[in-house]
Amino acid sequence: MGLLISFQNFNKYGFLLFKAATLISLYFILSFSNNLNCAVRYVSKTGSSTEPYTSWATAADSIQKCIDISAFGDTIYAANGRYKEMIIAKDGLTFIGGSMDSCIIDSKGFTSITFVETVTLADSCVFKNFKIETSQYQGIYTGACISTRSSLGRRYVIIENNRLTDAAYGVNMANGVGVVKNNIIHAESSGVKVETVIDNIIVEIKNNLIYSNSICIQTFFGSYSKIIGNILIATGGSGFAGGVADSVYLANNIILTATSTVAYGINPSHLTHTIVNNLVMGRFFKGIGDCTNYHIVKNNFVTYARNGIERWEYYNPVIKYNNCWGNQINYLNTNPDSTNISADPMFVNRDSMDFHLQMFSPMIDAGD
Repeated sequence: MGLLISFQNFNKYGFLLFKAATLISLYFILSFSNNLNCAVRYVSKTGSSTEPYTSWATAADSIQKCIDISAFGDTIYAANGRYKEMIIAKDGLTFIGGSMDSCIIDSKGFTSITFVETVTLADSCVFKNFKIETSQYQGIYTGACISTRSSLGRRYVIIENNRLTDAAYGVNMANGVGVVKNNIIHAESSGVKVETVIDNIIVEIKNNLIYSNSICIQTFFGSYSKIIGNILIATGGSGFAGGVADSVYLANNIILTATSTVAYGINPSHLTHTIVNNLVMGRFFKGIGDCTNYHIVKNNFVTYARNGIERWEYYNPVIKYNNCWGNQINYLNTNPDSTNISADPMFVNRDSMDFHLQMFSPMIDAGD
């Protein structure tokens, strides 16, 4: 019969096809109608700041002014310049800056506020191409460049291609769901912090360059995080700390430190963590530490740490196909099986961060 429908069944299938086609058509009509109602607004230091800010000539001189008259689905473009303000978004807005170097939201100078959240995003927001500078309080970095803080939770956001600096937290994903990708973040306490009191909060942290004097990425309470393809530079603490996150998938990250530290390259919590294909390099106290029954540790390379990979006593994590080389102790509290090696990886040039393998590297075809 193939795709043929018999004449006897035509009425039944024909009605279903007609109903489906009608629903699809209605969906596109409604979507098109909604798009027609969405506005594009502009922010610039050279506009006349005339409502409704729908051209560069009438652009607002403040991002918050655009937000205040915007509705779900609107897009706000900001020209390069320095905007001295703190902004609080509404649901469903898209923010597009001129560039991550020259389109600056600056909350410095708000010295009467102890914890500044320069940008607070709402549900279904997109935020990209900005530089954010956050205030100090009495000479100490405080607050967050971007926050999704909300008691309601489920705030899906996309934070992409921004430069975040001069803050305790680069991105504070508090009860937030979404994607943090392609950003450059320099923060004192945490580059990206994920925490929630609500179960099943899912955050993807991908392809960021993060510097932190404490913890580059930190996850807590009820969160499910995918942390993939980042470069984490710990200037005084850990690359990643798991807190008590429900589940973490940590893959293809480069985690570095140039300082002697008592912290960890990767410090998982005692819940489910999959740690695969990461490179951990530098004088960490533990490259990958405190591994328990809930951890899969495979295909990682750890070097120059005091302890390479550590199994926590009385637990049996999966530790396979790793290379710990040049650490004071390569494998701590564990007898590595034959899939784990300790050999010079023969990188092309580690000084220039070219971690490709030379032709006769012992790591070629040695993984899972």
